[in-house]
Amino acid sequence: MTELPRNMSLLEQAQEAVSYLSQRLPTPLQKPRVAIVCGSGLGGLADTIYDMPKAEYDYSSIPHFPHLTVTGHAGKLVFGLIAQRIPAVLMVGRAHYYEGHSIERITFPIRVFSLLGVDTVVLTNAAGGLNSEYAVGDIVLLNDEAARSYETRAECRMLRQLGADLVGMSTIPEIIVARHCGIRVLAFSLVTNSAVLSPAPRGDDHLLQRTAANELDDILQEGKANHEEVLEEGRHAAIDMQRIVPISGGRSTIVVSDLADL
Repeated sequence: MTELPRNMSLLEQAQEAVSYLSQRLPTPLQKPRVAIVCGSGLGGLADTIYDMPKAEYDYSSIPHFPHLTVTGHAGKLVFGLIAQRIPAVLMVGRAHYYEGHSIERITFPIRVFSLLGVDTVVLTNAAGGLNSEYAVGDIVLLNDEAARSYETRAECRMLRQLGADLVGMSTIPEIIVARHCGIRVLAFSLVTNSAVLSPAPRGDDHLLQRTAANELDDILQEGKANHEEVLEEGRHAAIDMQRIVPISGGRSTIVVSDLADL
C-alpha cells in the first residue's frame, strides 16, 4: 500500500503541490472556487470548461499526487472557467483504495483544493443500484453515505435492508476530508449496474447439479459489474451530467451561491 513519505507531513506535501501549481497557473485560474471530481467514464465533464484561459496538468507531474492504474481515469487536473466567470478545477480521474493507495493518498487532492481556495466540491461516481426503482443510466443526488468497496451479494442485501439505495467504492473518503476542510459538497452517482440481491446458489442447488462445468462460471458471475460497461454508461451519462453541472453562458445551475444551504 502506498504510504506518505516519512520526512514530510501531509500538510507540507499539500503545500508543495499547491506551490507547483500556483507557479504555473495563469493568474485568472490561481484561485479556483469550485472543484469537480469526474468519476469512471465521466471525464467528458472536462468539456464544460471554456477553452480560454485553460490549463492542464498530469497527476504524474504534480508533487505527491497519486498515480492511477484504472482504465477510464485519465489522471489530470483541468483548470478553467465555468459559466464564463467562475474559476474551477476538474479532477479527471481519481485514485481508489483498492488500487493499493492509502486513504491519505486518495484524499490528498481534496486537501490541495482546499489550500488553493476551493470552497465547493462537486463529486461524481459510478455506482451499483440497490434500489429497484433505479435503472442503469440514472443520475442520483446523494444525501448520506456509508463506506463499502467491492461488496458481496450478502453485503448488498444487508445494505439494502439498512436503507441504502446505491453502493460504490469511492467518494466517501473525499466527502469526509472535504467537510473536515470546511468545503461544501454536492455529490452525484451514476447508476451503471443493478446489484444482485439474490444469494449465490448453494453447492446442493439443483441448478448446479444439472449444469455443465463450462456454464457454472456464468451462473456465479450473474450481475457482476463489467468495467467496460461502466465506462460506456459513463460516456453516455457525461452528456446528461453536463446539463446538471452546466456550464453555458448566463446563470449556471450549480453556482457557488446556489450551494450555500446544502
